[in-house]
Amino acid sequence: MRSVLFIICLILAASAAAQINTLNSGVNTQFNAMAPPYNAKGDCVTDDHDAIMAAMTAACHASGSNSGANAATVYFPKPPGGCYLTSTLEYCGAPLQGQPSQIGFKQGNVFLKSQPGQDILHISDPSVVPLNLYGVLWIKDISFLLDDSVDVSASHPHRIVGRAFDDARISAGSTKLTTSNGRVTCGDVGQNIRVMGAGPSGAPLDTTIASIGICWTLAGHSTTTSFNPIVLATAASTTVSNAHAIIGVNGYRVTQTVGNAAIAFDNSNPSRWLTATHNSSNSGYALLENVNINSTSGVMNSNTGIVGQNNTAAIYWQSFAPYGLKAENVNIWRTYWGVIQACADTNSYNGGCAQDLQTWEHMMIQATNPVITYDGLFNMWKSIQLCGSNGMDFLDLGVAGETQPAALTIDTVEHECQPQSGGYGWRINAGTARIQAASISANAETAYLDGSGITCTGCTWGSLNINGQGNRVTGSGGLVTNGGHDNEVKTGVPAYAAYDQMPPNTEFSGWPMKKSYLAGEMDGSWLSDGNAASTRLQGYGRGDLIVFPEDVLFNLNQYSMPVRPDSASPTGRYIWMGTSNYLQQFTHLYYGPTATTSGAFTFSSAGGLVPKTAGTLYVSMACAGTGSVLLVSKNYLGNYAILGTISMDCTGGPSSTYYLKSVRLDLASAQDGAFDIETAASPPVKIAYIQYVPDIASINGTPVSSFVTPSGNPTVNHISCWATATTLGYCSTAPDATGACTCITRSR
Repeated sequence: MRSVLFIICLILAASAAAQINTLNSGVNTQFNAMAPPYNAKGDCVTDDHDAIMAAMTAACHASGSNSGANAATVYFPKPPGGCYLTSTLEYCGAPLQGQPSQIGFKQGNVFLKSQPGQDILHISDPSVVPLNLYGVLWIKDISFLLDDSVDVSASHPHRIVGRAFDDARISAGSTKLTTSNGRVTCGDVGQNIRVMGAGPSGAPLDTTIASIGICWTLAGHSTTTSFNPIVLATAASTTVSNAHAIIGVNGYRVTQTVGNAAIAFDNSNPSRWLTATHNSSNSGYALLENVNINSTSGVMNSNTGIVGQNNTAAIYWQSFAPYGLKAENVNIWRTYWGVIQACADTNSYNGGCAQDLQTWEHMMIQATNPVITYDGLFNMWKSIQLCGSNGMDFLDLGVAGETQPAALTIDTVEHECQPQSGGYGWRINAGTARIQAASISANAETAYLDGSGITCTGCTWGSLNINGQGNRVTGSGGLVTNGGHDNEVKTGVPAYAAYDQMPPNTEFSGWPMKKSYLAGEMDGSWLSDGNAASTRLQGYGRGDLIVFPEDVLFNLNQYSMPVRPDSASPTGRYIWMGTSNYLQQFTHLYYGPTATTSGAFTFSSAGGLVPKTAGTLYVSMACAGTGSVLLVSKNYLGNYAILGTISMDCTGGPSSTYYLKSVRLDLASAQDGAFDIETAASPPVKIAYIQYVPDIASINGTPVSSFVTPSGNPTVNHISCWATATTLGYCSTAPDATGACTCITRSR
């Protein structure tokens, strides 16, 4: 009887085991890669490719249809030999689940190990192999061990890290290139570029981007070279239009490609890219959770930041990055390339790049190039530790769907292993990005903020180029060069470190020196007869010669004067100017060739920051003490002659009322030099802003005579006089004590 019962038990067990591996549309169905009929060995010697592929194929067809919503899971038990050795697996979208474990460098219960020079998971170009992706990317509790003993990057010429486009235009003998889709910014200066057909006899033109005229907008975006062209280091030998071109990144040559990867979805067709379409109705979000990616070599030099070898990559996605990905507890250990979300190398406009709504959270990325990603909306990178020579790159390329990474969030990123020199800082070409508590460059490295609406709060940098428009940075670091409009930088230096006994809410600016074209530009808000109509306190006002409180250097060091908030001030703040103080250099002006001319209002017959003509100096100020205030403007870099004086009666004591005072400066007859503003044995004053307005004959080419006096000579506040939706204007009379003037206007 016992024998009969034993046999019955064996039969039932065998039946249950068979049911586990029978194709089943049940939601919780799992296909065990080590169980029959798949029989993966997991001995780290036998190539388990066929067994794993059979399990994945069965899981992808588990529903009996092409509906990825019911794709079953492939389960990987802890392998007895330490890993599942496999040739490249063609991924079909089945969820992959390993036995849960802690993850760390070469740690984990379940390892999938590649053969030398091969990918582990791969999705082919759908223009080459019909795409049978029945689900979305879903991987949990699995470690990848990438064999990086061989450099196979030359075997993958399509796996570019730069960006390619097909509308490059350049004329023979010219160095000026234009493109609409290339999305070139000042952060590309110095990078390598190849323009197909523009070299001798139609050969490729290989050179570098030598310069870009202005940095507040895209370069070469116009079809003509008259506005802000991309200037190459070498002239073209052949005229081309709609030419294929590619721009490198982080100093790499344009032919730089990626070798084998742990996870690779790439474009392998050299002639075209077809947008991948899922072979299912499933539109679920992708998942990477508790995933470990390791290299077999474990190469890392924490001093140079060179991590990994042989151009291996943890993740390489090209024109097919997962939509709505959640990547949590994903650790990348010692691969040369970390996460690359690239665009197609040919016909990129019809493809895609990074996808939207991705969240990367709680990660370690050890890679020489941690992150390079193009485009994508509403993506988030949070709580990440980096180790690598170069920074994170969020770049853009003009494609049919999207053109830049927008609504980007980067929160709490520690960047270690940054070298003293030779590395590249972060590059952010985003629109409306929020960065918080991040080290965006170190030491001699330069970070680039080339977008618009970027806020970087609590950031640190070695040096920073802030371009684009409307960007705000707070933190601490070295030199900041401002090439954009309406950008603001404030240092995180404690008030007591720069000015003893100042209150806690005192703020300081760093040293954001403006590009010369910004400090000296003249736009529709400039004046021709000496008045304050161009005091644009909002918007693009910093493109004019307006000095805000945080723009004034403190004792000619790298910090601004102490700044105090004041709701009564026209600018909402003021600087305190005491007895025998002087204002000579300003952080937001052009970084000049010498320490004495940097940030100074220089003028000379050979050219200076301001025209060597007559002009009007305006100061908005309020009484902070008792007595008669006397401000003096001197030629402090010339013969120290007094150029003009401004007086104000403060015998009534401190006041919250700000008055706009002015004085004419005759720079035309003055010795070459620079003018300053000094207090001469005066009680202290509060300065809301300073502006110098040179006399000019026209405003943006419009003769002054075209301005007309409106009927009734309306009196308006001088700040609002300069422009309305339909007019431009200036004050024909000096503003009175309330700031009102007679406003002269013309139609836009």
